[in-house]
Amino acid sequence: MSTYALDTLLALRQKAEEAAAQALARATAATAAARRAQQSLENAAAAASQAWETERGRAAAGAEAAADTVGRQRFADRLAAAARGKSEKAARHRSSAVAAAVRSEEGARQAYRTARHEREAVERHVERQRAAEKTLAARRLEDG
Repeated sequence: MSTYALDTLLALRQKAEEAAAQALARATAATAAARRAQQSLENAAAAASQAWETERGRAAAGAEAAADTVGRQRFADRLAAAARGKSEKAARHRSSAVAAAVRSEEGARQAYRTARHEREAVERHVERQRAAEKTLAARRLEDG
């Protein structure tokens, strides 16, 4: 293979590696964003659970009229339902969005590794080709 063809192939491999690196950067950013969103959802679920626990504690501690107790219990039930809903939303997000982002990042990482290995293989081939050309030129000079 001519040096020109190898240089062209090397340039193509370098472009492919750069594109793979950019895709990996985008996938990594998407994974980080999904994890931040997950943390936000988990914090909201924890806050809702804490509000429910606080309200439950108030209901148990107070001596109130029956109507107030029923009202407080209904409020605590709504808080419990909200806490469950937020926990379920966080679990769904973790199993869908975060998992998909992690899979996408791993795929991009593997594509980058492949592109890098392909570029390195062409570089090694170019080096061997140039060394062979130098050896041939040196022999011709000796025979000269």
